[in-house]
Amino acid sequence: PKLTSPTGTPLPARPHVVLNRGDIRNKMLIVGDIHGCLDETKLLLQKAGYDPATMDLISVGDLVNKGPYSAECIRFLRETDATVVRGNHDDAVLQAALRVGRFAEAPPPAKYDYVSELTDEDIRWYGNIPLSVRIPHLSPPILIVHAGVVPGVELESQRFEDLVTMRQLLVGDKPSEWRSLVRPQSDAEYWARVFSRESSAGEAEATVLPDSSEAVHIFFGHDAKKGLQQETRATGLDTGCCYGKSLTAALVHVHEDDTWHSELLSVPALREYSAPGHKKK
Repeated sequence: PKLTSPTGTPLPARPHVVLNRGDIRNKMLIVGDIHGCLDETKLLLQKAGYDPATMDLISVGDLVNKGPYSAECIRFLRETDATVVRGNHDDAVLQAALRVGRFAEAPPPAKYDYVSELTDEDIRWYGNIPLSVRIPHLSPPILIVHAGVVPGVELESQRFEDLVTMRQLLVGDKPSEWRSLVRPQSDAEYWARVFSRESSAGEAEATVLPDSSEAVHIFFGHDAKKGLQQETRATGLDTGCCYGKSLTAALVHVHEDDTWHSELLSVPALREYSAPGHKKK
């Protein structure tokens, strides 16, 4: 039987994808949470000089909801042959389309009406986007997830819920006592800051990626309220485009020796499509 996630959605055939030297180009555009903002996505690609022959397109997930073009964003990313990781809103679409999880008993609300526009091929593709993508041969290695990781836990052992929903950590005396949080608390810390601090101290980096001993750099999204996060070992790219703020991407330039540098690009939202915190996700 096909493995399912805790929400009842199918797990991708390859939950943790590895990209090797022959799989990537010298430029990668890693885009923050799109949330149905297709016009801004196209403007951002234009600003980056996106050319599929010379640049890889990667998304940190949450292609849908809140903005105006959810089904169109799924199709655009699929037809562009983009690499996408699963976010909580992507998982919600799969729940709605397959009538599992929160929609196993009750029909999805009207905001999911666009799901009927998705083809079987769209759903198949969406169900197979991985939970993480890593590029271990780069220096530093790159890992892309939607929400976060718990420091000191090897990637394959990270919980599904943490990869797609976590924002903060309650830090205990030792990593085994650390607890992930979806909703921020005053006594907790943002996971990216903890991860960067632990990696810099040489504590956690080797235990996250199974195929690299070098400290990894993580690109992620999911936290529009916190906005752009720039830590030494992690970059948070959700800058709230659907809330009328901006859509942000990291343009990664890979050098011949496998080192890399990145620059941040952003375009302003064309308008506010959704009010922050107005509705439960």
